[in-house]
Order: sequence, then structure tokens, then C-alpha cells
Amino acid sequence: MKQYFSKNEKFTAPVDHHDVTNQVNPKIHSTTGMNSVSVSGFPTPIDGRIINATSQLKGDFKFNLDMNSGNELGIGWIQVTTDGPKRSSSATSYLGPNFRQRPNLHMVLGAQVSRLLQTGTQNGLPVFRGVEYRLRSD
Repeated sequence: MKQYFSKNEKFTAPVDHHDVTNQVNPKIHSTTGMNSVSVSGFPTPIDGRIINATSQLKGDFKFNLDMNSGNELGIGWIQVTTDGPKRSSSATSYLGPNFRQRPNLHMVLGAQVSRLLQTGTQNGLPVFRGVEYRLRSD
């Protein structure tokens, strides 16, 4: 899954443009995708104290430079889906103008997916290429 997250991610500077050294591992982030991700802007004085305290902790609560590294345990800087002052969401990222014209994308307004449909297996793993959905009745 990591390859798909990287393909879709666009890591951006935080809204306050502070230096993110030691807050994120740039080697594991992409800057070319459509879903904007950043570290939270405007850190508070207590943030650094909490991060510094992790050096004294043992076990699962030690410092984690980047929660998106594949190792989610620990304490680290929060990452948010924003691009400057604007929130990045599924609607703004995956259904943006560049993607609505894709021939393999079908949008149904007022629908809620109720389950994924397994269409087969590949290399012993299930493959899902369909969904069951219902239309909202307003």
C-alpha cells in the first residue's frame, strides 16, 4: 500500500513555513501527488518539551520521527492534510478536475458504499474490483 500512498502524496511546507528538520523524514514522502500533506503549523512551546521527554521513555512511547515510515508506534510530530491554509480532502484530491475525466472512474452522487465485492484472487490474495452501494433516500 505504501507505493500508492506515496504516488498520491504531495508533501508541502507547513502553513507557517517553519523548518521541519527533525519533524519529518523527507526520504519517505513524495512531492508530486495530489493529496497535500504537511506537518502542523505554528508549534507551541509545550510541543518541544513533549518531544524531548520521549528520550526518557522506553518501549512504545519513544520518539518516532515519522509516523508514515511504516512504524506507527511512538510519539512524534503530527501530520495533517493541508496545503497552506486549505484543507486537502478526498474530494479535493481524488475527485479534482484532473481526475474526473478518467474513463475508469465512475461517480454516483448520493450513494453510500455498503460493501466491497471480491472479484477473484491474485497470488493468493483477494482482489476487489467492485462495490455494492445504495442510494440515499432524501
